[in-house]
Amino acid sequence: MSIVQAAMERLKARRAAEPGRPAEPRAARPSARAAADSAAAVVAASLPSPVIWPQTNTPIVEIDTADLNERGLYPHADFVRRQQEDYRILRREVIAATRSRVAPDAAVIGPVTVVTSALAGEGKTYTALNLALSMASEGIHDVLLIDADTVRRSLTHALDLGDAPGLIELLGRPGASFTDYALRTSIERLRVVPAGVPCEGAGDLFSFGRVGPVLAAINSAFRGHIAIVDTAPILLSSDTPVLADSAGQLLLVVRAAHTLQDSVKDALSRIKESVPVGLVLNDWEPLLASERQAYYGYEAYSKT
Repeated sequence: MSIVQAAMERLKARRAAEPGRPAEPRAARPSARAAADSAAAVVAASLPSPVIWPQTNTPIVEIDTADLNERGLYPHADFVRRQQEDYRILRREVIAATRSRVAPDAAVIGPVTVVTSALAGEGKTYTALNLALSMASEGIHDVLLIDADTVRRSLTHALDLGDAPGLIELLGRPGASFTDYALRTSIERLRVVPAGVPCEGAGDLFSFGRVGPVLAAINSAFRGHIAIVDTAPILLSSDTPVLADSAGQLLLVVRAAHTLQDSVKDALSRIKESVPVGLVLNDWEPLLASERQAYYGYEAYSKT
């Protein structure tokens, strides 16, 4: 013990011996358990509250990844881990975008994310489905996956939903709630809205006057969560631009060595300038580590 430390100890002892003067208590150090509990409370407070769904007795839609693989909508077992990492990075960027603004005075982008492509065969349904699975499996966000391609109905068929009521009925009943058509799945935080029963004139339902209120209701109910809308290719359908105009953001899936640059330009020209667009490069095999790192980057596209 140094001379200074010894002097300080003697001073403390004399003060403690003075009548009516209590010894100075040592500051209590928080326990590791208390610190951990405090940190956990902070994290819990930052998580979004779960979406409140009405009680229903509808059957649960089974998400069978083996069956989805056979349909070309889920990776082979040898590539699952690699894809999981790819989609973790994509989901992080998409979620971050839902909380951002395109301008300081603009509204928050919000949860509604439209997934489309210029033409068929680019991988938009694959991307929409696997992004939804990745987000729901994380267990933090509720995810609503909507099949808005009412012609091909790829997502509806892949999940064996047949002619289950869905988006067509929702748009055809002004004032109806999307919760009435959101089916539970075997993944706890994932619900699916199928395309609906095919009918003549279904395309006429995709007017802004019908689509706008539905997506606005989803936008309000899903704050802090995610709604993914799989649409028809934007160059092949007049429905998709209407959905895109009402969305918070849009993901345009581009297939490597397949999608023509002119097709991408034409697709972008059909999207309202105020809607943020992310380009997702699908089916690309990077050769170098630096190329793969670039692939992980999700770049927002904004027309000026």
